[in-house]
Amino acid sequence: MPTSDKSPASSFLGFITAAYFCCFIGSEGAFQGISGWYLIIQRPAWAPGPVLLEPLWLLLYGMAGVAIYQAFRQERAPKVAVIVISSVLLELSALWDWLFFAWHLLVPALILGILLWLTMLGWVGWLLKLRISAGLLALPLLCWFCYASALNMAVWRLNSGPQTAPTLVPSSPVP
Repeated sequence: MPTSDKSPASSFLGFITAAYFCCFIGSEGAFQGISGWYLIIQRPAWAPGPVLLEPLWLLLYGMAGVAIYQAFRQERAPKVAVIVISSVLLELSALWDWLFFAWHLLVPALILGILLWLTMLGWVGWLLKLRISAGLLALPLLCWFCYASALNMAVWRLNSGPQTAPTLVPSSPVP
């Protein structure tokens, strides 16, 4: 893990590498489902095609890595908290890819996505207080989880089958 005594270049490389490692772990799960399952399920018209996801994730995780680096370099930043909170968020976002794309666990993925979105809302706000540019760089990842959660909900609704309520059958007609 990068520390404050290292040169800025090595700290920067450390944070970018850590962010892209989480991206790689998540994409490994995603690619298990993208080429098959994701193409055959019902998706909303606004769902991204598989070809857009990889460059999007590279951009989002790269921006997150830069945001974490910028926050970490602030004098007043609690270094351990920046590393731990940011790492947990990126690791959980990688888990979402596995839940949704690889394991097709739409409800757990939706719950995690919503929790991530809410947690990232606080994370981005905290980064904005540490350094405005760090918060702005993390904002697209927050927006992605808002979008991903909406996509997750739409895919779940489109593919969960008819939602019918049990019907009440009268026991016997009353004379």
